Amino acid sequence: MSSFVPCSSFYISSNASSDQGYDGGGEERDSALPPAIEDVLIRSSAFLLMRHGKLKVLSELGMQNTDELRYCYIGKCGALETIVNRNGLAMSAFSNLEFLSLDELSNLKSILCLEMEEGQSSPPPPPLNVNSFTNLTRLQLWDCQLIEHLFSSGFMLQQMSNLKDLLVLNCRGLKGMIPEDEKVEYEALPQLSYLYLYELPEFVNLFEGVRTCWQSLDEVIILNTPKLRKLPFDTNSAPNLKGIQSYNQEWWDALEWDNHAAKFQLLML
Repeated sequence: MSSFVPCSSFYISSNASSDQGYDGGGEERDSALPPAIEDVLIRSSAFLLMRHGKLKVLSELGMQNTDELRYCYIGKCGALETIVNRNGLAMSAFSNLEFLSLDELSNLKSILCLEMEEGQSSPPPPPLNVNSFTNLTRLQLWDCQLIEHLFSSGFMLQQMSNLKDLLVLNCRGLKGMIPEDEKVEYEALPQLSYLYLYELPEFVNLFEGVRTCWQSLDEVIILNTPKLRKLPFDTNSAPNLKGIQSYNQEWWDALEWDNHAAKFQLLML
């Protein structure tokens, strides 16, 4: 990716035809981007958004602007609550995105939000034939303290079925990968090869009760997740997994296993 060069109140790439960046400094009057940025974004493959102080839903930037995006980094946007809502989903926002990094988003509550309408007890079904996140291969979440579940629904898991690398660090409010009462009709993340979890003090559920098949998984690192008591891996479900790095013998000894032999086969201190 090209380096970002300061230009007025935002950052614009030195190769504007492929990369684009915006640093708002938190002083925007509304949730929109400057028109000059929007004009270039539609032709960009990479986008960096920093310190936008008004934007609540990333997909509100205009879905016609995201068709070419392959890489997206969002950081320190204090008002941002979700990445894609129902309107953005209906327009297949981020359909070609391969890399998504979310960093220091103090108000982020979800990545994909299927909002309930007034008077409804549950969200209506998602739109049909949508492509949001279907090409995503790497997702990393850093310092997002309010999000409680990484995947808000089984539908979101299905949309991200091509995910290969998943990194979640220092998200102190995160309780699990998916709500326990959520119905999942498909195998979770069948292409996942790399999983890194770090500093998740409230995290208790790593796809427990969800149908999984980890044929591609070969590296797992889990650090400082004291409340996590059960792992969904063994040598049968994850035949290519070389081992699990934890660096905490006390936590490892307290884990519960359906296949007790896997405890010794997968240990990598």
